[in-house]
Amino acid sequence: MILWGLSPIGGQASLRLLLQGTSNTTDFRNITYLSTDSISASNADPAAEYEFLLNSLYSAALFERYEEQSASMDIWGNVKIPAIEPLIASGQQDVEGWLSVDANNNTSYSSLVGIPVSGLDQNANSTFSIESYYLVLDCSAFHVLDQGPETRVPEGGFIVEIEGILPSNEDSSTLYAGADSYPTLKLPKVGFGSGSTIDGNKDLVANCTMSRSSVESNVICNGMSCSVVRVRKSRYDSRPLAYTSLATQSQADLFASKWMKSAGSLTGGQSSPTEFFIQDPTLKHLMAPGHLQGNADLAGIQPQEFSQVFSLLFNTYWQCWLMPYWQTGNLPSNITQFNEESFQGNFAVPMVVNSTGANFTFSAEVYVCDKYWASTLIVVSSILVCCTLGGALLDYRTSSPKIFGYVSSLTRDNPYFDQPTGGSTLDGLKRSRILRDVKVRIQDVAGDEEEAVHIAFTTVGRPNRRGVPGIGLYQG
Repeated sequence: MILWGLSPIGGQASLRLLLQGTSNTTDFRNITYLSTDSISASNADPAAEYEFLLNSLYSAALFERYEEQSASMDIWGNVKIPAIEPLIASGQQDVEGWLSVDANNNTSYSSLVGIPVSGLDQNANSTFSIESYYLVLDCSAFHVLDQGPETRVPEGGFIVEIEGILPSNEDSSTLYAGADSYPTLKLPKVGFGSGSTIDGNKDLVANCTMSRSSVESNVICNGMSCSVVRVRKSRYDSRPLAYTSLATQSQADLFASKWMKSAGSLTGGQSSPTEFFIQDPTLKHLMAPGHLQGNADLAGIQPQEFSQVFSLLFNTYWQCWLMPYWQTGNLPSNITQFNEESFQGNFAVPMVVNSTGANFTFSAEVYVCDKYWASTLIVVSSILVCCTLGGALLDYRTSSPKIFGYVSSLTRDNPYFDQPTGGSTLDGLKRSRILRDVKVRIQDVAGDEEEAVHIAFTTVGRPNRRGVPGIGLYQG
């Protein structure tokens, strides 16, 4: 019974011997990403074409679904950099300065748009780190400005004024990382003004200071889907907090003028989408059916809340302003890379591309052997093979005639076998079971007058040819 039960076990083991699995191979490559130290493309491109692309990108980011604002990538597939300040406030920093980022836990990002990355592989998982910086604005509470019409915020839209910390003719290459020393510069001031609904002759104004926050972000990608999983303060960028690409007055004025015009022409006291976003990032009231656009009411916004939203929008427009052509995910991978030593601040070549090493893991589906079923199959097969070989060996070494293979058939209709009549329809097993206590022998049953020997299967006690029981018995 045991040997009989091993056969189906071996059969099942052979069916379950192979499973589907994965085989991983690794590779190390360099990838490129758009540096936040880039000079804006507005210095080299035609104004009309550039402003159309810039304002289209900004508007698309502004009106994206509210759920997308907390996503790890923007709507064009660029990885977004988290704001490190809220994470530092949580106090979950490890010994190396890393702060964990949970992409599913309403992470606060520094911008609505991400940093373009080139060189990823759709069929691989990858990990890498990128260096970047964003701008942090710390603003005071709104105060009401009651002045004459000639000095008020223009009717329709908002106004931004940025104080440059370098003269327009200053060599901006001194602001890039890697220098031995830097001049001491104060934090630039940023002013924001908006029309107010509380009084048609009054405006709301907030004063802010702007600083740079340099971070190192650890990115994990599954194919082309990426997210920042850890972030820490940059250990490479040691520049003073005042150093940004808007340090020169000419760049600051150009940026502010384009941002204020991003919504086009607004008349009749209308607020821009930027102001409505500051009032409510969901923009539900603006896009509600039957809504008549008027003025956004910013009077009740607290300084901390305004600083956070204003920084988000400031960085969104600033990142789009750097290089709108490649913000949609088509960053070439063969652009000449600049570093801090070779960069000369040439406005004719406005883009800086950084390079970083990335670890790629490629997975392929393969068949793998299940070690438990394989062991079972080996053991069962070994037992059955040994039994087969043992039976063959015993059969080879057996010298007796093979006439006992089906013993019960020799008793059927045998005149020399004393047994009850009938039962001829019984199969061999049942007949053998009935006759299990009968003693049998093989003997010569020929008569005395016969010279030939007649061998038959008989019961013990029948006379042989001489009439004497037991004499003439043939043994093998």
